Amino acid sequence: MVQFPPSFIDELNNRVQPSQIVGSRVKLKHKAGGEYLGLCPFHNEKTPSFTVSDPKGFYHCFGCGAHGNNLKFIMETEGLGFIEAVNKLADIAGMAVPKPDKETQRKYEKQLTLYDVCEEACQWFYTQLHSDSGRAAKNYLTKRGISQGAIDVFRLGFAPEDRQSLQKALLEKGFSQQQLLDTGLIIQPEDRNKKSYDRFHNRIIYPIMDYRGKVIAFGGRILGEGQPKYLNSPETDLFHKSNVLYGFDLARQAAYDAQNIIAVEGYMDVIAMYEAGIKNVVAPLGTALTQEHIQLMWKVTKEPTVCMDGDKAGKRAMLRAAHNVLPILKPGYSLKFSSLPNGEDPDDVIKNAGVTELKRIIKNAMTLSDIIWNEVLQNNKFETPEQKAAIEHRLIQLSQNIHDKTVSQYYRTFFKDKLWELQKTKNLSPEGNKSTARIATKILSTNQLHRYETMLTLAPYYHPKLLEDTDIEESYAHLNLSDSTLTEIQYAIIDMVSDEEIKNTDDLHRVIDGDILDKIKQMEKHVPIDPSIKSSSPFEIALKAWEYILSSYHSLIIDNEYNMLANDNTILSDASHERLKELKEQKDVLKKLVKTKYLSYEAALDN
Repeated sequence: MVQFPPSFIDELNNRVQPSQIVGSRVKLKHKAGGEYLGLCPFHNEKTPSFTVSDPKGFYHCFGCGAHGNNLKFIMETEGLGFIEAVNKLADIAGMAVPKPDKETQRKYEKQLTLYDVCEEACQWFYTQLHSDSGRAAKNYLTKRGISQGAIDVFRLGFAPEDRQSLQKALLEKGFSQQQLLDTGLIIQPEDRNKKSYDRFHNRIIYPIMDYRGKVIAFGGRILGEGQPKYLNSPETDLFHKSNVLYGFDLARQAAYDAQNIIAVEGYMDVIAMYEAGIKNVVAPLGTALTQEHIQLMWKVTKEPTVCMDGDKAGKRAMLRAAHNVLPILKPGYSLKFSSLPNGEDPDDVIKNAGVTELKRIIKNAMTLSDIIWNEVLQNNKFETPEQKAAIEHRLIQLSQNIHDKTVSQYYRTFFKDKLWELQKTKNLSPEGNKSTARIATKILSTNQLHRYETMLTLAPYYHPKLLEDTDIEESYAHLNLSDSTLTEIQYAIIDMVSDEEIKNTDDLHRVIDGDILDKIKQMEKHVPIDPSIKSSSPFEIALKAWEYILSSYHSLIIDNEYNMLANDNTILSDASHERLKELKEQKDVLKKLVKTKYLSYEAALDN
């Protein structure tokens, strides 16, 4: 990698204000003293928690922890490598980039020449597709529903039957035979007395671009019978298939805008979905999704979606991706998985059910943790103690594959909870044959819990000022409410308080949607609301009441789960015993917290 003097990088970062770089992509609101606030571009949020500081020279998100300088922002939001980000920032700053050493310069110049070879070959293939020799290939693309517009965007071409034609054309352009060998466009037999020949012949050509849109390799699909059906360029100085995704140059901006990038199986899937208006699509090149592929996608979105064909091979590819990503998981970064109908690829879904159905399937993608859980459960029985122990052991092994300790621990907890739920389901009597999820919902949805949820939800309606406190705002936004009506009210209040100059309930009444207001009134009618959080109560008392109710709410949830597990008459697994121990510790901590918050609340009432 090219090395730049640290003094140059420091000056480069300092020459341009972060608010200028970040402000080109994020709508920032100026606060004071060179400080700015906006919605974080790295995670979905409705209330701004993303700050930019010109004096300090960095951005920081209090919601997801994203942090960095100008260079990092450009790399993260545009999917650029370090050198490309340096060049871009240098252009903005009006600074000259220092020249690399002679060896690096030599390699760089060689690469530039190879780019020229690939570009010339791409243009030649494109011309052949539109010639008489390419008529059959053009007809094939037309039958597959590929328009001329898509042909132009993806620069599709054709390699004729004659295995000397490309070599001859490029040699006449002044390129050397060694350059053609270096790009993998021609093959030299071991017997040097035999002529070199074109790698691709009688194939539809799919140019492969790097993230900047430069041609670096080619893929070819044979016309008619023959093997291999698909053929890619070999590894070269420009092309390493383990870290290149087909279509990434076209998908990058669309993926950033949609906060999702979709990995499908092959060239035609990418093109078909692009034709249907889904442009944030990429594909690996004849290989499984590698860790390098996943990290490339993570540059534009934190949870890419894997959507392979609905056949056995596609399902195996998704499971390989799931296992490949485990070691590199980190907080906030994962994969999602969409399952297509049996035997169908994305193009089939579009033709048979429409693009709306394909979008629905992608939207309803499963989480990585559920994919892993389902795989283990489908491949193992859960009847005897030995079988249960084997499943638990396998899940612990998979959790240990995750190098990040925090994520690994959360996976272990997730699997312990799932095992506990499964055990409870297995032990239910016939008359009580309901799923564990429904039982848990029933236990947790007590009158007291619902009352806590209602008061927590409505408190900012009575006192909008509560959400000016960052901790309360975050706690409020992350309330996982069991009542969908309360959730609707919760989101509406967040939107209004963040978008309007709201100071009190009267201000809310001026902008609140009539339907939401009716739902609030219905809640007030059926749920007793503590007077301490109502509009008539002083703000300081409402604040203390909120903190007390929140701690009581969390304590009740933990109590319910603990009691359910402690009263289980069956023999508990090691995972259940460990979970019971964790719950006991949480109970003790929350009990003390509730007492502390109550005393604080009582003191506020006395004053």
